[in-house]
Amino acid sequence: MDFWFKSAAYTEDPYDFSKEFNIGNLYRDRIELKNHIRAYAVVNKFNLKHVLSNEYKIVVCCKGHKCSWQIYATWLLGSTLFRVSTYCSVHTCIRVETEGGNTYKAASSRWVTSIIKQKLRKDPNYKPSRIIDDMQIYHNIDVTYNLAWRAKEKAHA
Repeated sequence: MDFWFKSAAYTEDPYDFSKEFNIGNLYRDRIELKNHIRAYAVVNKFNLKHVLSNEYKIVVCCKGHKCSWQIYATWLLGSTLFRVSTYCSVHTCIRVETEGGNTYKAASSRWVTSIIKQKLRKDPNYKPSRIIDDMQIYHNIDVTYNLAWRAKEKAHA
C-alpha cells in the first residue's frame, strides 16, 4: 500500500497553493483534499459552493453565476484515500475582487489554522499580527486580525 501511494500525484507539500488538480490525483484523506480545494480557491480568488460532501464523495464548484469550475472526488473503497474523478478547471464566471482585498470566504480560521500549526509549534509566541503578515507575504492572502486570532486559538486547542 505504501509503495502504491508514493506513485500518486499528490504526495508533495499539501499546501502548494498553486498546484492545479488533475483527474486521478490521490489525497490521503477527505480533510487533505478539502484543504487543497480551499487553498486553491483562496489563492485563485473565488468562493466555493459545496454541492455534496460526505464520507464517500466531495463535489465542489465555483459560486460564480453559472460557472463551470468544478471538482468531484470519491473515496477509494477499503482505504482513507480520495481520488479526483472529474475536474473542470475553466471559470466561466466573472471573478470580482472583494471589498477586503483578497479576503474570500474560503480563508476560514480552520484553514488558516492548518497553515500555521507547524510554525506555532516551533514558536508558541506567534502573534496574530505576524500571522497576518506571513499570510500576506508568503501566500498573498489578506486575513483579518480576528480571523488570525481565532486560528491561533484553534491551533492551541
